[in-house]
Amino acid sequence: MTENTHTPGPWTNNGGQIEGLFHCEDGYRHYLPIATVGEVNQQEPVDTANARLIAAAPELLAALRACEDRLSAWQDGAAATLRQSTDPGCLEMAQNIFNNYGALILQARAAIEKAS
Repeated sequence: MTENTHTPGPWTNNGGQIEGLFHCEDGYRHYLPIATVGEVNQQEPVDTANARLIAAAPELLAALRACEDRLSAWQDGAAATLRQSTDPGCLEMAQNIFNNYGALILQARAAIEKAS
């Protein structure tokens, strides 16, 4: 798994200013700006939607990594079943899992790589 190099979450949307929680030299944690979307405190609806999406990025990345991990485990289990089972129903289900999750896993991995 790729280690995070971005500002750790949580991130907040403060009127279009995306802020991350930093551990500062004064010993306290402060929310400091990491990005601005549109005009601060003069948000158009699209700016507000974009800012919410950006602020959710750390949680979305973590969730996608967890999903990719679980889908990979299911696919590995399906591959093992395909190698070992002789039950036609079990083989059909395993083949469907193996085939269908493969594309999702690749898509998730590409998005994780893009974000990492």
